[in-house]
Amino acid sequence: MSNSDGPVTACPFCGGPSGPGGRGCFKCFAKATGQKPDPEMQERFERDLGAIIAKVNHYQFDTRRADLSKMRPVEYVWNPWIPRGRLTEMVGEEKIGKSTFQAHVAARITRGQLPGIFEGKPGKVLFVGADEDDWSTVTLPRLVAAGADMALIEEFFALDAALVFDAEKHSGELWRLLGNEYALVVFEHLMDILPAMKNYNDPAALRRVVRPLRRARGAADTGGLGTRNVNKAQAQRFRQRAQGSMQWGAMARSAFLIDRHPDDPQRRVAVLGPANYVRDDKPHSLSFAITDHMFVWGEHPYSVGRVADIEATNVSMEDVLTGGESDRDRRRREQREAVLDALTEEPQSVREIAVAAGVPKSTVQNILLDLEVEHRAQRAEDSGWIAAEE
Repeated sequence: MSNSDGPVTACPFCGGPSGPGGRGCFKCFAKATGQKPDPEMQERFERDLGAIIAKVNHYQFDTRRADLSKMRPVEYVWNPWIPRGRLTEMVGEEKIGKSTFQAHVAARITRGQLPGIFEGKPGKVLFVGADEDDWSTVTLPRLVAAGADMALIEEFFALDAALVFDAEKHSGELWRLLGNEYALVVFEHLMDILPAMKNYNDPAALRRVVRPLRRARGAADTGGLGTRNVNKAQAQRFRQRAQGSMQWGAMARSAFLIDRHPDDPQRRVAVLGPANYVRDDKPHSLSFAITDHMFVWGEHPYSVGRVADIEATNVSMEDVLTGGESDRDRRRREQREAVLDALTEEPQSVREIAVAAGVPKSTVQNILLDLEVEHRAQRAEDSGWIAAEE
């Protein structure tokens, strides 16, 4: 007697003939699963044998073959901003409008108005981690102002009022409730769902604590959107800008920045950061305004900010980061440009360059040293400074 995996060997549990691979028999499989033999049992036996044997022996890991039936392309809850089954971070300064934009996204999903798999098909949105008072007095009014279908908005809450959701401990509870019902899960503040940690800038530690959350959301095929504050220091790269109170990249594989419009401080921009799932290198950005919206609900007047006049734009991440530089940084950049323009092929003293550039002599000296390191200025053979040869 033999099978496709070789000669039949003894079952390690009952001593009878073993099934494929010599890891157990049909009888032990049925006993372990609590199922009665039926015509489909053999198929389940061959498919799930490894998992059952692992369960009987209290193993924690096993191997399995690649299952091409599960292969599929990346799908988007909002294309290309929020991939399905992944967590997307929305980062920005405090009071820049992140929560207002978050409410806008949630509202559009409940109306089926965003490009992606839910376009034309309104989806449910679940909010996690909202403070009870903020939920009633801030989040709900924002969603109403944004035009959300409130019948498709739900809140994840603790049955015990003293319990706080912990991404590491309670993701199983979230998984249980998600099912395949929700298009998007919104985490209002990512810091609020993390357990106490010694170092929030340790990427390995962050990945460990959010792994259960990633698995829960991925298994439910639900998109995730969470907000986080950015590093307040000026930066030339998105990774540096997003490096706030925790390591960027350890929490999410996709992120976008909310910031002031570089050409219009009264408007905001949303700019997609480097994304693993977007093929092209074109800038993906939106320009929008935040306007005050007044309405009455239950005889109570509300005045709430909401996203308005949203449109696609060609603003790049570099445009936003350089446009947001401080007055000091801008002045320094302008002085560097003036010194560069003053340099010629003819040697000049520091004093002569300072006069031509309109920059203090001491500042010119420091700038020239920097430019020398950058190979943009060089010392003349005799004396003075000249423009570097290209």
